[in-house]
Parts: sequence; structure tokens; C-alpha cells
Amino acid sequence: MALNVKTLERRPVEQGRQFRALPVYAAIGAFLTLGGCVSVLGPENAPEAYVRLTDGQAEPTFRLAGAELKAPNAARTIGLDEPDMPRTLAGRDILMADASGQLRVIAGLQWEDNLPMLLQGRLSQALRAQGLVPLDPLSASRSELSLVWRVSQFETFATAGGAVEARFAFEATVLTSRRAFVAQQVFAFSEPLRDDRATTRLEGLRLVASRGSEALAAWVAQVAPSG
Repeated sequence: MALNVKTLERRPVEQGRQFRALPVYAAIGAFLTLGGCVSVLGPENAPEAYVRLTDGQAEPTFRLAGAELKAPNAARTIGLDEPDMPRTLAGRDILMADASGQLRVIAGLQWEDNLPMLLQGRLSQALRAQGLVPLDPLSASRSELSLVWRVSQFETFATAGGAVEARFAFEATVLTSRRAFVAQQVFAFSEPLRDDRATTRLEGLRLVASRGSEALAAWVAQVAPSG
């Protein structure tokens, strides 16, 4: 897939043009109101495709069923919320950055859900693989631990020399059920990409998401108090 990008910046509409257009819009609105069920609102600009965070495999988001919330007594439980992240990251847009730091989005493609929800679902799977039972925030009061994490970077990056890599960086803090501090760690992952095609960038983001969530889950299992 060829790479198609668009910037996040929007040009402001000239104020004079807005005021000149008001009588026209008012007349159209009045006409359509009298004419019946005709809408002046067009359909939203849908992307060409929605993209899973995992490579073609079903990735359940972190909406746990009631039965799943009833953790076995022998298992260690941990409250897990969506990660905190900058507003530019916390949507469905798939981001890329150039050497100057300017962020752009890959046009025509979006994540299948908001990125915080997808990363939370990916981490919940990794935690289960470590023998931990993640609970959603509504049930976190019954958990032994709580994980708070903030994602600062999840995008592909093009260097001045033309190299491209995927980056995933976040800070994680483990607390007890009484919000007492247990441990804190900063994580940063990068993966060099063979080219700058959209499909290659997506593969790189999936890879660093997998590496990051698995490393975080292993660290939580290591620092979690036993017994």
C-alpha cells in the first residue's frame, strides 16, 4: 500500500467569507425545512479501512464480561485502566513523525477503536499470560494491585537520513489497593523498518505494541508482592 499522509493542521476559515455565507445557508435551511425530510448534513468522511492493532487476529477490547470479573481467590488481581496519553495519540488516527518532529496521519486508514482501548486490551492479554487477572476500573476496588500508565509515544518516525522506525514509550506505576507506591518504570521500544510504506509502518507499530505490553506485564509480575 502506497503511503498517503495528511497533516494535523487545519487552516482557519476567513471570517469575512463565513459572514457572507450566512444568508445563503439560512435560506437553504429554511427551504429544506419546508420541503420535508431532507438533511443538509452529509455522511462523515469514513476511512478506506479500519486497522487492527494485532496482525489480522481478533483483538478483544477491554470490556470484560461479568463472569470474567470474578477472579479466582488464588490468582493475583490488578486494576487496569486505559493508558493516559496526549490528545493527538488518543484517537483512531495512525500517526507518523518526520525528522523535524511534525506529526502527520496516514490518510485513509484508522485504528479499529480508540488507541488507548486497543493498548489496554493488548496489555490485558499479556497480564493474563503472566498469571495476573486484570480487572476494569469499576471492579478495581477488589484488586490487590493497580497499574497506572501513561503513553508518551506511539508512532513511526522518519530520521533526517531517511531511516524509518516504530516507537513506543510509556511510564508505568504499580500501586497497592490502598494506593501505596510499589514500583515505577519507564519503558521505550523502537523497531527499524525496511521501508516507509503504510503496511510496513503498521507492522512496526504492531511489533512494538506487542513487545511493550509483554515487557510491561513481565515487569508487573516481577514487582508484584507475592502471597
